[in-house]
Amino acid sequence: MAVDHTFAGNPLDRADVRRRDPAWLAAAAHSTEARYLPLWQLNVLVDAGLGPATLGWLDTATIERLGVEQPPIFLGLDHKDRPCFTLDISEVADPHHELALPEGLAFQESRGAAMSLPQADTGILAQARAQVGWHRSHRFCSACGEQTVMQKGGHQRHCDACGTDRATGPWCALVCFPPWRASLIRGKRSRRRCAGRSGKRRG
Repeated sequence: MAVDHTFAGNPLDRADVRRRDPAWLAAAAHSTEARYLPLWQLNVLVDAGLGPATLGWLDTATIERLGVEQPPIFLGLDHKDRPCFTLDISEVADPHHELALPEGLAFQESRGAAMSLPQADTGILAQARAQVGWHRSHRFCSACGEQTVMQKGGHQRHCDACGTDRATGPWCALVCFPPWRASLIRGKRSRRRCAGRSGKRRG
């Protein structure tokens, strides 16, 4: 029986080629077609005003009014080729007031909000929250301790002091259970320092 994972099914095209182009990213971030998913203290904006709850996307003009210094993170392109970003607006003391949010729009705890969102929206939320959280905890270089800067639309941080790059590339850990036997498939590492050890396969 197939089981749908709550945070799976992100429909956005991550547009790897586009996020490597700083000029395109800058233009896309200021485009009138851009969509922004704000996160405040890792809480996500949810629109529950009319019908089923959905993510609370905002337009460029509304986001720019906040004057947030954090650079936006490029999530990808939607089915209409509109650039979609997420932005950490935690520096805003009262986002409800500053955004003049209408009734039905409110920031909700991300995991709790996912229980009422469509599956496609939960996939986008998972990506947005993970990347915002990662940047909040990786502001400084792990090699030399200097402050790093965001690159590739938020998919990498770079240290100008020593040249170290840290990427946020997604990976997953899978555990495989063959349907014909109640056992776990494990893989053995071939490197000498790990000889004789086994672990879950990742990729």
